[in-house]
Amino acid sequence: MTQEEAREKREAAKKKQLDNLTTSGKLTQHAVASEVQANKALETIRKKTVKNLYQGGNDEKKGKADKNEGAVAKSQLPKKKKAEPVLPMIQKKRRKESEKNPQGERKVPKAADKHGCRHYGLLELIPMDRKYLQAFVKVGGWLYETPCADCAKKEEGDNERVMEVASLLELKGRGGLGYYCNCGPNGHKMSEADEPGRKQEWSCNLILCSSCFNKRREEMGETTTRRSRRQNQPVGS
Repeated sequence: MTQEEAREKREAAKKKQLDNLTTSGKLTQHAVASEVQANKALETIRKKTVKNLYQGGNDEKKGKADKNEGAVAKSQLPKKKKAEPVLPMIQKKRRKESEKNPQGERKVPKAADKHGCRHYGLLELIPMDRKYLQAFVKVGGWLYETPCADCAKKEEGDNERVMEVASLLELKGRGGLGYYCNCGPNGHKMSEADEPGRKQEWSCNLILCSSCFNKRREEMGETTTRRSRRQNQPVGS
């Protein structure tokens, strides 16, 4: 072999060795890049998994807390009382009462004694307030130009007659204006065309000055005393 051939052979061997080294370096770099990318993907998956587990735990805790709060709130609600059984006779009585007094309509009162009016007994009458009396005696009011019920029956020569209750406003002080039936102003407000029957039931013109009221109360006491004496008398006396 000549020297030229030997030199070419050595150069070819070196070139082959260099090519092998270059190829090996490229493969190594590619492997490293692939490994780094794979590690990043694994890290991303790991973070998502931890996040999902953390959120799931919080949701579960929140659900339990909401459930517990709902149970507590429900336990604090007042317990419903069981409806008591209603006897048939009571049901029948209630049905009759509801038929007599339609819903929204007040029941017409009945007097407890015969010394007042047909609605209220004497001691059930309401003391007249100055403010109400001022409204009642106006034109078109319930007591416009109305006398005391008992004074109207007295003789004309009696100086104590109250022939117009508006004159009671001239009295000094807050008391002593008289007494009235509370049905009177209610009946006065009712319409004759819309409620003719109801207006007649509620209407009342009883108004008593203080002196007439006191006189009736004295008569009421005397009547009660006479009755009690008769009841205590022995039989055959």
